[in-house]
Amino acid sequence: MNCKKQRTKQELRDTNADLCAAINSPWLSLNEAKELVTKMLVSKKPINEILARLISIIYNSTVNPLELQPREKSNSIQPLISPPANCRLTNNEADQTKITAVRKPERETVTKSKMLVKQACEIKAQCRELKAQFREHKIKFIGSQTSFIALQPNFRNRLKPKAIERFD
Repeated sequence: MNCKKQRTKQELRDTNADLCAAINSPWLSLNEAKELVTKMLVSKKPINEILARLISIIYNSTVNPLELQPREKSNSIQPLISPPANCRLTNNEADQTKITAVRKPERETVTKSKMLVKQACEIKAQCRELKAQFREHKIKFIGSQTSFIALQPNFRNRLKPKAIERFD
């Protein structure tokens, strides 16, 4: 009991410390951040300076704008694929052709499968319908059988053949 009390008190102290840190934090609120970004974009400073300032504010650390300097694009064309990689690319194209050849039958199989699933659903529905009809007929049959059995003693009494008298 005492241990739970101490844990709860410690948790409250930690929460209180977190709240105090959040209140006294150098971070900006969302509205202040939006306002600051708007001012920065209107100021027409270079993008790397704006980004450095934003990153510094967000992460509460200093970022040098030169670190975010745009890289120069090369005007010379350099091959992206070395000859061994080019062989792999050729092999890859052959593999792609094989894959394409396999995909057509696959699509046909998938289409047939979907049709069979649809037919199976229709057959199941018909089966349920037939079962329902069978139950109806069974109930009618049982009703007829019951009434027949109930009437049967009457027929036995009525239909007893009379003794045939012989005149010898």
